[in-house]
Amino acid sequence: MCPPDLLESIQRQDPVSFPKLHAQDEESDANQVATKKENPTILNLFYPKEILLRTLNMFYQWFSVTLCYYGLSYGSTSLLGDPYTNFCLSVFIEIPG
Repeated sequence: MCPPDLLESIQRQDPVSFPKLHAQDEESDANQVATKKENPTILNLFYPKEILLRTLNMFYQWFSVTLCYYGLSYGSTSLLGDPYTNFCLSVFIEIPG
């Protein structure tokens, strides 16, 4: 959204490329959008079917990534081999977290 004085200065410089009606339309559209704001609720995550599927997919991905992260973190202590190497591997696992 441009301030009205900026729009007027643009129009003075080049009146052909920026008609005055365009600035008035933007202001009326902005007023209409400002009055239509609704307060979001938790139910907005589940109302349209497409958003419901996306929300469930994100919940599943979050659960899977968290499960893998904790599984690798806790399982790294019981690896066979040098304990110092195992410690370094567990540190590298913690970097993305």
